[in-house]
Amino acid sequence: MLKPIILFSGIIGLVLTGLSCMDRKPAPVCPVPIELNRTKRQVNVFEGVDMLVVVDDSGSMAEEQAILSTQFFTLINSLVFPTADWDFPAARSVRIGIVSSDMGLRYGSEINSDYATDGSLKPCYKRGENGKFRTYSSGKKIDIRQGEIKCNLTGDPIQCPTGWECRDSGQCEGKEDHPDVGCCYDPGGNGTDQTCPTLNGIYAQTPLGLGDNQTPNEDLAFQASCLADVGIDGCGLEQQLQAAAQGLVHPDNSPDEDSTFYRENYLLAVIVVSDEEDCSAASSELFESTELTGDHTPHKKNIACGMNRQHLFPPRHFKKWFNELKGDESSTIFAAIVGVPPNEEGAVKCEGRGTQIKDCLNHEDMEAVPVIELNSSGNEHWVFREACRREDNSGTLVTQARPGARYVELAKEYGSLSYVSSICNEDWSPAMSEIGSLIASRLQGTCYPKPLDWDNEEERAKCHVVVEYVDEDECGFELDDGDEPYETVEEIGDQSHTVLYCPLPRLSAPLDCTAAEEVIDNLDADRIGWYYCEDNRENFEQACDPDGKWAGLDEDEDGLVDCQDPQCWRCNACKGEDGVDPSNAPECVSSCKFKVELTQKAKHVTKNHKISVQCLQQVTFTDTNCQENTEEVCNDGEDNDGSGVADCMASDDYLADRNCCPMMVDEDTQECIVSSEVEDICDEGAASDACVMAAKALRCNLKTTAR
Repeated sequence: MLKPIILFSGIIGLVLTGLSCMDRKPAPVCPVPIELNRTKRQVNVFEGVDMLVVVDDSGSMAEEQAILSTQFFTLINSLVFPTADWDFPAARSVRIGIVSSDMGLRYGSEINSDYATDGSLKPCYKRGENGKFRTYSSGKKIDIRQGEIKCNLTGDPIQCPTGWECRDSGQCEGKEDHPDVGCCYDPGGNGTDQTCPTLNGIYAQTPLGLGDNQTPNEDLAFQASCLADVGIDGCGLEQQLQAAAQGLVHPDNSPDEDSTFYRENYLLAVIVVSDEEDCSAASSELFESTELTGDHTPHKKNIACGMNRQHLFPPRHFKKWFNELKGDESSTIFAAIVGVPPNEEGAVKCEGRGTQIKDCLNHEDMEAVPVIELNSSGNEHWVFREACRREDNSGTLVTQARPGARYVELAKEYGSLSYVSSICNEDWSPAMSEIGSLIASRLQGTCYPKPLDWDNEEERAKCHVVVEYVDEDECGFELDDGDEPYETVEEIGDQSHTVLYCPLPRLSAPLDCTAAEEVIDNLDADRIGWYYCEDNRENFEQACDPDGKWAGLDEDEDGLVDCQDPQCWRCNACKGEDGVDPSNAPECVSSCKFKVELTQKAKHVTKNHKISVQCLQQVTFTDTNCQENTEEVCNDGEDNDGSGVADCMASDDYLADRNCCPMMVDEDTQECIVSSEVEDICDEGAASDACVMAAKALRCNLKTTAR
């Protein structure tokens, strides 16, 4: 059903006061439509995050779980209690469930209880945990490493374990110096035998309580670290991805019979920590294979999964599974700290976003090569050649991981919504920060496809963010003066409902996102409203790509363009650029230039309500009087046709409009030919910005000499 076009009293006046196509004569007055984007995720994309973490509990994971117990603080604190050097605001709501990789000798939803011939598979004979959330009993203790958890030096050291103190960054282990950030130390010991806080429920979460009784959970990171200590007695045929899939539907993992662990309107993050390849079995034939029987000397159970991949679920199966549970593919991210080689200069990359590790499986260390090794008992067994290893200063082996090719395949399926890091790294904090950034960036407001009309005097967009209340008599917040709600009757399903449309208050803020965030952060915490901003940093692929939409523009005005700019060096667009050194460069984490943001209080009061963005913007019409292709409108500083670009020359607010330089392509020379009847539109000749844009659109060779 088509939805009604909605006009508020504050907008109607604009319509009546001459928003036409520049009063062209004898052209008629052009219509001014409402651009309506109506979707429950158009603004306030996600209200929080549900994190399901799979921790390998097989016998080789003791050291890695010890690292995780400390580094979980880095990830969780970045989301909930960010330090002064963190770029994102705190998430309002976080859930964390931990499952082990132990599925027993299970294939799909079936259990193989007959196979019991190999003594080394004894841990697998039990039914497996099938994705059931791990919990812990009162009095559980874990070890936490000092000097590795960052904390704010001012105020309570909320990022630290309970009872710890925050010390100056000069005492931190390998952390960058920041005047307001230090690291956590145990004042009465060395971090060993830390008593875990009480767990409030079947998973760790913040806030605690519902409705108006919500209180932040200051022990969230500590609880998650305790949950991640899953032990090393699990089945050696690890089914990490299947454990994640089952964990989301396990009946014991739901808060009650009418809901699930994962929530609508919340981001789902699936994270795997393992030193072995995924062996998510789809067929019992995997377990019936002679390569599992132990009849061979040395036996081959450790390579059965890799040698019989036809009996495993393909990695894309799990992306499809997660998407079907959540309802769309943008609601889930995937991250893995697994067996891949750490990045080295000049080598194929295996650490990074899915878009950055496309060639990882071509790395020589990712090849599945069977070799014979001695196990801890001194017996020979078949394994795959390691993808990475780490030794301590004395040469003693600390970590040894097998190629995690299936995680890389799944990350590639997720593209920029994924991150992979090597489990062999001694310091996991960079990986945890990257995963935190991946999650936090998805919790931000709407990414709009083009710039919104901007009012310089009032410092706000000429748009409304509208909240829909179904069968309710009043708006859930106080409206701005001059704004009025609009009510209509609509068919929802097979019934008629009254829908009340309420415009959120528009907040004034600078157009630049960095400056806008500072202004909004200083507002009263109870302020309800929204604001629009534009990201002028050169830190996303469209700004860095030499062939991209904003190619050749110095977004951040530092004198460096595209891949010359260090902010772009880790962007996939700059792959292979000569002279580009990606070491220590910031991650290319953003894909959003035009943002619509709600305040935290606005997100709270609009929870579970559909939201739309409505703008008085002109769009391209078939009426030739409403095109941006004449000398007058191509030089007036306005985006007359609502295309998101304007005029012959690029400005601070707009790119040039290719419609101001109509062209065709010479089939023989592949050169751009400018239409003779419009040669006087742009003053700067054929090399004007508009002609450059037109040439790029046509992919033809532009002559730079003037006409």
